Amino acid sequence: MFSVEDLHFAQKYPFSLIAKRVVKESNLSLDSVSEEIIGRARAMALSSWGGKSYRPNIVSSRELLEQEVLAFPVAKILVSLAKNDLLARRFCEMNAKRVFGSLEGEKNDALFQLAQELGIEFSFPEKEDFFAMVSVPVFLSASFAQDFMKLANQKVSNGFVFLSRNEFCRLVAFSFEQKLALEFPLETGGVPKKLQQAASGLKSYFFEKQFVPVQGTILGGIKPEFFPACLQKLYSDILGGRKLSHLERFSLATCMLSLGVGERDVVNLYRATPNFDEKITAYQVSRLAGKTGKVIQAPSCKKMAEYGLRLPTCPCVSNMSIKHPLSVYRRQVLLDSKEKKKP
Repeated sequence: MFSVEDLHFAQKYPFSLIAKRVVKESNLSLDSVSEEIIGRARAMALSSWGGKSYRPNIVSSRELLEQEVLAFPVAKILVSLAKNDLLARRFCEMNAKRVFGSLEGEKNDALFQLAQELGIEFSFPEKEDFFAMVSVPVFLSASFAQDFMKLANQKVSNGFVFLSRNEFCRLVAFSFEQKLALEFPLETGGVPKKLQQAASGLKSYFFEKQFVPVQGTILGGIKPEFFPACLQKLYSDILGGRKLSHLERFSLATCMLSLGVGERDVVNLYRATPNFDEKITAYQVSRLAGKTGKVIQAPSCKKMAEYGLRLPTCPCVSNMSIKHPLSVYRRQVLLDSKEKKKP
């Protein structure tokens, strides 16, 4: 039986060997996983979506602590079932931040142990000015987003990066984030119905939340609910953080610009995508808008079909007279306006 201290440690560091032992020795079965564990897993996913920290304050209950440890792998399954790239990325980010917050107050021996369990190779500098040192490739593998953690802002000598204790904690936490991100999406074939239902509820919640901040602010008067199926999919995909292909990005951006959406607002649409680069995106959008030459027109239904982006539910499939996705949108907006004017 694990002690309360062991379970606390496993709950704080879900990648640790002790956490893996807890999961293994619990004989966790997805067919019989408790509603309490599913509820905690759902809470983890919801917290990550909202950008909130997930830190349940459990002091001495062995049962509740074990539920927390077991909820982490269940949460990964729910996130994978939700099929939302942005959620998966936020889930990884939240857990990395949670780990970092715990590491700052951890004893050095435990910190070094956790680094080793993540496979981080490190050594100690001869001078006491720094806490630890790692090779440049090890440092870069953490893919730090913060400018102050970029390699250019570090003390580097003879192929090694010299780190303070705080920076070493960040290295451990972000290494965990990178490893966790590589696990998604998990294989979810044969997942029990109750977990599928829990994930379905999350998926609906996330889809609804994605549209709220955009309809009234980023896109102004644009109404995405009137987009034809092809544009609705691109729109929901971009908000969901999916990595769009070049043709998908091109089609969505040119359609938004054609509808009068400002360049800055179009750029903001792409912020949720992996590897977003604001300068590159702004330059590409400005070119499409004609700032450096001719305005690039949005693709017709025929072009969307050639790009492989037309869907079976697009109205142009059954009505050959429809030539452009935006004509569908404008017709729907007009009909909606006339309907509202009726006495």
